[in-house]
Amino acid sequence: MFFKTLKLFISAMSVCAAAAWAANNGGKASVEWLGYRVSTSVPVAIISAALAAWLLGRMLGLLGLLRHPLGGSPRARDEDSLV
Repeated sequence: MFFKTLKLFISAMSVCAAAAWAANNGGKASVEWLGYRVSTSVPVAIISAALAAWLLGRMLGLLGLLRHPLGGSPRARDEDSLV
């Protein structure tokens, strides 16, 4: 329990530090791909990349292409624990 709390605390502090850094060092991010150019601020680019990664993970999980980190699917583990 202590290590889970510590891991959560360190993760939250890392996210807060990254957010503070992005707020203080705005900058610009630009991507050019297939002749199209998209320019935005760094915080918006970070949020967009995180959202895209989350959506990709959800879609792959729904399609069954993404394995659970502990092995197998969560549903299979739950069914085994009921036996």
